[in-house]
Amino acid sequence: MSEPDDRSSRRLRGSRRHILDLVSSEAAPETLTRLIAGVGGRVDRSHRMRPVSHADSGEWDLRRFCRECPAAGADLADLDNWWVSEQYTGPTWDLLSECTINGEAGFLLVEAKAHESELQLQGKWQSSTASEQSNENHRRISESLAASEAWFRANVGGEST
Repeated sequence: MSEPDDRSSRRLRGSRRHILDLVSSEAAPETLTRLIAGVGGRVDRSHRMRPVSHADSGEWDLRRFCRECPAAGADLADLDNWWVSEQYTGPTWDLLSECTINGEAGFLLVEAKAHESELQLQGKWQSSTASEQSNENHRRISESLAASEAWFRANVGGEST
């Protein structure tokens, strides 16, 4: 894997640098597996992930990753039911990886935070000056989360938070 040069290392800070250090290391599959083992997850050396190194430091769009790494058989039409359609910028993630969950092909989506202060425990606040894309995305995700919660209540049970 490629190592960062001094200039690019100084530019990258926080979670971005940590993600790139992780994917550049030989231990990346084992480290990711430890993080998702509790849900039956596994990442091995045959699984593709993006970014792959400091030389590929940008966030990846989920649709682009699904097209490049179609092994998990993601249905992009289903993706459009969750996020806004392709007329808008797609969802980006700090790290995307193929994986298995209880032996079934899947994807690991990672949004990294370097500091606890970056977490919004009260949920996403929608600005009155948000763009059309942001408003549509917010509406679509809220509807999808409500549908997911209803499914889990009907099939699994549990309390709402």
